[in-house]
Amino acid sequence: MKIAVILLLAVTLTGCFQASLVMTITPNPITYEYGKEAPDITFKLRTQGFGVLQLNRLILELLDEDGASANRTEINLGTSAVVVPGVGRTEIQPLNLPFNPSELSEEDYIAQYKGKTYTLKVTITGGKDVTAEAQVVFE
Repeated sequence: MKIAVILLLAVTLTGCFQASLVMTITPNPITYEYGKEAPDITFKLRTQGFGVLQLNRLILELLDEDGASANRTEINLGTSAVVVPGVGRTEIQPLNLPFNPSELSEEDYIAQYKGKTYTLKVTITGGKDVTAEAQVVFE
C-alpha cells in the first residue's frame, strides 16, 4: 500500500497527471475561394489531467509561406478552469481568420493571396501554452 501511495505521489508531482488542454482546428486544410462563402472553421478544446488551467490569451495568427506573421489578433481570456480526472470536458467553438478575405477587392485578393498557402496558428497562453495549426489555402 505504501508503494502505491508513493508511486501515485511521485507521478503527480512530476506532472504526469497535470491539467492540460488539447486543441484541434477543423477543417484542415481550410480552403478559401474569392466570391464564395467562407468555410465554417471550428476549434475543439479538450481537457485532461488534474488541476487548475490558467487561460490568459487567445492568439490567432496567420503566417505566410515563409513563416512570417501576416496578420495577428489577440483576445484577453483572463480565466481559469478546474480539471478533474475522469471528467474531461470538450468544447467546440467557431473560429474566424484574423482578417476577412471577402473584404478585399478581387484585385487585392489575387495579388496578395490567390494560389498561396498560409498557416493559421491558434495559441492559448496560460500556465502551459497550447498551440494548434491548420493550413489555409487561397484558391
